[in-house]
Amino acid sequence: MYKVNQKPLDEIYKQYSELKRSDVENILQWTRNQPHLPKITEFEAALFLHSKYYNLEETKNLLEAYHTYQKNCPKLFKNRDAESKAVQEVVDGQLHIPFSQSTSDGFKVLLIKLVDLDAKKFNFVESLRTCSMMIDLCIMTEGISNGHVIIVDMLGFSFGHIIRINIFVMRSFVIFAQNLLPIRLKQIHFINANKFTKTFISLMKPVLRKDIYDMIHIHTTMDSVYEFVPQDSFPVELGGSWKTLAELQEDMRNILLSNKNFFLEDDYEKK
Repeated sequence: MYKVNQKPLDEIYKQYSELKRSDVENILQWTRNQPHLPKITEFEAALFLHSKYYNLEETKNLLEAYHTYQKNCPKLFKNRDAESKAVQEVVDGQLHIPFSQSTSDGFKVLLIKLVDLDAKKFNFVESLRTCSMMIDLCIMTEGISNGHVIIVDMLGFSFGHIIRINIFVMRSFVIFAQNLLPIRLKQIHFINANKFTKTFISLMKPVLRKDIYDMIHIHTTMDSVYEFVPQDSFPVELGGSWKTLAELQEDMRNILLSNKNFFLEDDYEKK
């Protein structure tokens, strides 16, 4: 099985004392007896177990639902070719990147942002497909953490983008993200909010769980989001001292291309 770069398991077990090797082995043994499920690594078993706060039965249910949903939703989770023209066009115009720095609570942060604001170039389905790829890599490399924070930059988001949204695909992705990702989602921030932000959220609201909806924070200025996420961890253009957006786009491109075999194998497993 192709492996992305991961933190050593010994370090993870040491850091999270409630995560027991015996429970992880229980999950691995269970998956071996489920021929319809793909093979998973010890790291993946630990990741899913941690996300469900070490509840064995909930972890097994999550693994079953996660792989079934991905297999039955090819529009988002099949043909994820990092070298494809569609994915590279998303990278040219958008940013889906994990921050290098965690919050003071130890939460990992994922930034989603338009870089090219031309709505005519906005391919919504391919954007979600590429986002799912970056989320997978983020989880598989740094996924075992105290929690995750998602930041969506609404700068430049317009009516032209709204009309290009496939509502059914959007809601399918939201259902998956809130219910099946092996993470502990803690906060969702919409920064540089404009008049289309509430419209965008309203499209998701019918399928948002109440606890997820209650995590949403809307910011019209950057100062308020800095109360949750350190200012210096943001890209330069967002008031931080991290890298520039152009540098981060190249990082994103390199991350996807260097892990292309991960997605090729994942595609094969979903057949």
